[in-house]
Amino acid sequence: MLDNMNSGDEAKALKRLKQDKPDTFYRLRKYYFTFSDLMRTPRQVLSNALREVDRGFIGKSLCNTPDEFKLHVLTSLPPKLKALAREDLKRSEGRIAAADIDNARRQIVHKIREYIAVGKFSMDQLQQAQQKASP
Repeated sequence: MLDNMNSGDEAKALKRLKQDKPDTFYRLRKYYFTFSDLMRTPRQVLSNALREVDRGFIGKSLCNTPDEFKLHVLTSLPPKLKALAREDLKRSEGRIAAADIDNARRQIVHKIREYIAVGKFSMDQLQQAQQKASP
């Protein structure tokens, strides 16, 4: 059900679940990767995964995200892919439909979930990245 929602609705549903059924929320979040989790994903994992995604999705997915988020994702990319993603972002931001942005984000999230499914990455690593960033 959550997979078929746009990222805004998904965030609202997760927030409501956290308020109404916190135990269920925390069990789900041990396995359920969201686009916002990219910010806490190690750069090496992002680099590898984003090389396997259609490059056109990278720039589009970053539309309407905070600069810090864009920077985290873009700095994880190899130079050539980073330049292409920046170009796509400039061309797309403010000019494409929200549905196209959500589709691009969904493609990236599915790739990271594939990594989780085959053991190349785990949500535990995500939490470790968060803990390292916290004082």
